[in-house]
Amino acid sequence: MVEEVEPVGLSIEIDEERCIRCLECIDICPQSGEFEYPVFIEGPERTPEVANPESCILCRSCEVNCRAMAIKVEEENAVRKDLFAGEVRAENKNRAMF
Repeated sequence: MVEEVEPVGLSIEIDEERCIRCLECIDICPQSGEFEYPVFIEGPERTPEVANPESCILCRSCEVNCRAMAIKVEEENAVRKDLFAGEVRAENKNRAMF
């Protein structure tokens, strides 16, 4: 018997004011670059754009490695799930600036 699974709601937001246009999100994403349906693509003026959010595997590499903290990846009800599990999700992660 095969169990049907509904797709998870997903949101990937790039804060254009915070973004420093390093394009690390494209380089670090396992579903971007030479991938047929990349999550991120390079837009005009080296601005990263979310092209195919449905390709995202929720690894959060883009969010965790963004030096400018300009990327936010959210699943539908993700914060609630974390709270019910007894975990607290930090909104301001410590990140090194290079």
